[in-house]
Amino acid sequence: AAMARSATTVAAVLVVGAEAVQFGNGRGFLAQSMQPGVVADTLSKVEDEWTQQVVAFSTCNATAADERTEDCSESASSFEKSCATIASAVVKSSSGDRSVVSEYMGDICSEPVLKGWRQEQCRSFGQDLLDTMTPDSYDNRENLDTVAFCRRFWTRFSASEGARAAQEKAQKEAEEKKAAEEAAKKKAEEEAAEKKAEEEAAKKK
Repeated sequence: AAMARSATTVAAVLVVGAEAVQFGNGRGFLAQSMQPGVVADTLSKVEDEWTQQVVAFSTCNATAADERTEDCSESASSFEKSCATIASAVVKSSSGDRSVVSEYMGDICSEPVLKGWRQEQCRSFGQDLLDTMTPDSYDNRENLDTVAFCRRFWTRFSASEGARAAQEKAQKEAEEKKAAEEAAKKKAEEEAAEKKAEEEAAKKK
């Protein structure tokens, strides 16, 4: 539900920007009217939610079939709906023009809020969308198969984010193990020092 709301927010901003840009000319006006900063901020939240879907999908698939309490395909399905909402809004707000989509996605992905893996996924989304579009703007507006595009993007996104999430988990577990070992060592040293102090005190009696 949260992911659907975020995707709808991105779409709404794009639509408002598209209506404004019809009355303007030039790259600067395009960037300002279509609010790449606002879209980037919301898209960063969407990408976080997409990553959660990947983790849920991976966890579900790692669970024995007879022990599962949910359908593993639900995560992918939610992702596809959210992705399709955004892809469709991007294409329609740019009137199906590949060059406008390229320019706009470049503006969005360059925003400071999207950095690191979020920027990489933003650029991947934009490039995959461009690769799916045709030179015919009308065909893109009316016939672009955003669901098929999002299924392909899910395959790429889930693979890369699944690997990143697994790496982060392993790193976190290693840090926690190290912290626990250091805490145990410190406790042992304190207990040894306390015992030694007690023994020395006993000798003086």
